[in-house]
Parts: sequence; C-alpha cells; structure tokens
Amino acid sequence: MNKFAPKKKNIIIKMQVSDINDVGFAMTMISNQLKNGLQYNEFKSGSCIVSFTMDFDEFSDYEEKEIDGVWYRIIKSRI
Repeated sequence: MNKFAPKKKNIIIKMQVSDINDVGFAMTMISNQLKNGLQYNEFKSGSCIVSFTMDFDEFSDYEEKEIDGVWYRIIKSRI
C-alpha cells in the first residue's frame, strides 16, 4: 500500500505582538484553522494581531466559487 504524500504548501504568517507569551496560543489557533481548511484569515488573539495565507506549491486545475459567503476551490473531475 502506497502512503499518500501531501502537497507542499507555502504558509506566510504576519504577526504584530506586544507580549511574546501570546505567540504560542496564536500559533495554535493558526494551526487549527489551517487543519480545518481555512487558507486565509486575520484575527486578534490576546496582544497579537495575526494574518496568514496558505498556497500550494504545485498547481492544480481548479476554479474558485463563492457559495453562501464561503469561497471553495472546485477541482475538475478527470473521469
């Protein structure tokens, strides 16, 4: 059985912080949001103002559509 190799991703995090102790919780929040499929967000956590984006290194043939206020990537079927 071949193990699935996930696509490589570029993650850019921009963080403005007053207290270094707040960085750990902000990074945990970023990790959870990325694992749940969110590819872009801006939020405030404690003294941190955070924005992040995630893009894939490898190009996929997809189309982006907004459905009920949420953006989705629709990948064309090869069947």
